[in-house]
This record gives sequence, structure tokens and C-alpha cells, in this order.
Amino acid sequence: MSSRPLYIDCQVFQSAAWHRGMGKYSMELLKNLLPTIEKDRSATLVFTEYLDIPEEVVQLSSQSKVEIIRLPLKLPVEPREDENIQPTRLANKQILDDAIAQDHDFFILSLYLDEVCSVFPSTATNKSLVYYDSIPYLYHERYGKFKGFFEYFYLPHTATVFEASCLFTISQTVANDLKIFLGIPERKICNIDGAYIPSPDVAEIKPQSLDGVDEFILMPSGQEIRKNNLRAVRAFRSYVNATNSSAKLVVTSFFTDEAIEELTAESGG
Repeated sequence: MSSRPLYIDCQVFQSAAWHRGMGKYSMELLKNLLPTIEKDRSATLVFTEYLDIPEEVVQLSSQSKVEIIRLPLKLPVEPREDENIQPTRLANKQILDDAIAQDHDFFILSLYLDEVCSVFPSTATNKSLVYYDSIPYLYHERYGKFKGFFEYFYLPHTATVFEASCLFTISQTVANDLKIFLGIPERKICNIDGAYIPSPDVAEIKPQSLDGVDEFILMPSGQEIRKNNLRAVRAFRSYVNATNSSAKLVVTSFFTDEAIEELTAESGG
């Protein structure tokens, strides 16, 4: 096993993805990963100094006796359509190179994030990341229409995928896509199929805000175009109208006030 210092890019917890499945998955992965690190090996959680760190993450670092470092890692400029992420990537790579000594391992929990810019330092010996899917690449005819996203954001970030020594995929399908469509050698791919997360005990939990509601449908989502939230709300409204159901649609994740108003109006209240 490696005794090199391990640095973990945890900026996913500082992004809107913290409120979605990706953020919660990353948190559970970290909770189960940290106790497995050898006692003679140091682990450090890396964050940008420009955004807050959730208290839950701070508590985890304290309990696990791992260090947190806040670096001046630059953030993407908004709106994204007007900016190529590449200069930010290069700047952050230099910041990491200056801050972290050579001969270490670097692990990115999540790569394609709007609010932050994660990269590998060139000084790392082993570089690994969790890879979720290749959807924008596989459906490039659709996503390629959004030049700001595809050319200025997605493709530059994808360069990081090719830098990785190891890619942890969340399913065999994702692993196959990396091999078939991106040409990543099989020796660099490790399908973790949801590990390190153990199966939780199943319990019925009803949010307090739904007191008085006997039936509801849970819709884990996020404020992204590809989530098709408006279509889902319209479909639910059609279901309610057709069946006279009293069920409520519960959409979880972080949404701006404008998005909440739009979805509420579409649902008919």
C-alpha cells in the first residue's frame, strides 16, 4: 500500500451538487474511505478559500483527524457561456503545484462542476477521480449546440480524465463507455459499483413539512436542463388530473427562487 500523502479535492461540497445525489454520495464515500487509510499515511482535504465549507464536512475531518487546507483556487467566471474554463484550469494547476510537495497522490471526488474548477496538480504521482457518466459526449449532437458548455467547459475538463492514473466508475456501463468511446485503457478503470457505501437500513421517513399529506412521490433532481424538471412536473400534473389523486410531488435538491417559482407555477400550486 502507498505511504505517500493523499490529497482529496473536496470542492464538490462547496458547489450546488452538495445538495444533490452526487454531493451526498461523495460524503458517504468519504466517510467510508477515510477510516481505511493507513495510520502512517496522511490525508488532506482540499478546498477553495472563496466558498464556505459545510459544517458536516468540517466535523467529519475533525472526527477522522484529517487536515483541511483552503487554497486560492480560482472559480469559473459567470456566465459560463462567455468564458473558456481552460485559463482557470491552468491557474489552479499552478496553485496546487506551488502548495503541495511532489510525490503525493491526488483524488478528485467530482470533476464537472459549475461553481468550482477541479484539476490534478502536475506534481502528483498517482491521480484518481470518481467518474459518473459520459452523457454530454455520447449525446454530443445535442450538447454540442451549447458552445459555452461543450467547447468551453466540458471538453477542457475532459482533459483531466485523460490525465488520471485511475478512474473509479459508478457502474459497469460507465466503465464500458470510457473504454469504447474515449479509448481509456482498461487497466486505468476500476468499477466500484457504489462502493464504499454500505446498504443502509430501510426506514419510513416522512418530512415534517409534509404533515397532513398521506401520499407523496419523491423526485430527487437538480437544477439542470438535462433533468427535465418542467416535463416531470407537467407529467405529474397530468397524472393528478387523470386520477384525481391527492398525492404531492416532492422535488429535492437546491433550486434558485426563480426556478422554484417556475416549477410551482407549472404544477398549478
